[in-house]
Amino acid sequence: MINKIVTIRDRLLLLKSIIDTLGYCYQELKLLKKKHAFTLSEIAEVEFNIGKINLDIEIIEDPYMRPLGTGEESPRIEKLIRSMESEIKYLDNDLSILIDNKDIYKADINLYRDEISEKLSRLKEIKEDIDTAVNPDEDFEKTFGQFLKQAESIEAEYTRYDY
Repeated sequence: MINKIVTIRDRLLLLKSIIDTLGYCYQELKLLKKKHAFTLSEIAEVEFNIGKINLDIEIIEDPYMRPLGTGEESPRIEKLIRSMESEIKYLDNDLSILIDNKDIYKADINLYRDEISEKLSRLKEIKEDIDTAVNPDEDFEKTFGQFLKQAESIEAEYTRYDY
């Protein structure tokens, strides 16, 4: 009987640690999804700015009548166009950094999804193990109900927001 109580306590502690890990992983997953979405909006904004500046350059520059670098174009306009081209280079660099961050967030999201799936399957294994360890005449729901309900609520919330 004492061995049974010790193993049940050990399983209860393991169950509690898995539930805590699930909660942490779920919170990190939500945070990473928010960062990923914000990065996507920043990428769209930078791409829009690049397109806008390119359009402005096309409107200002006349490559047939007054090509740049020949001295026929006004120095102010040529300086303006060169500064706009320089700004595009900086925006291209920002875009590359944002795309790298997006890829990192996507990889981390997949890692947390895998971790959550693994913990949920481990949780189900422990539940089945506890079911077989506890006598049918003992009140299983009284002993482990709170932890299992908490784990099921985390699982339900995870699957509800899994997009």
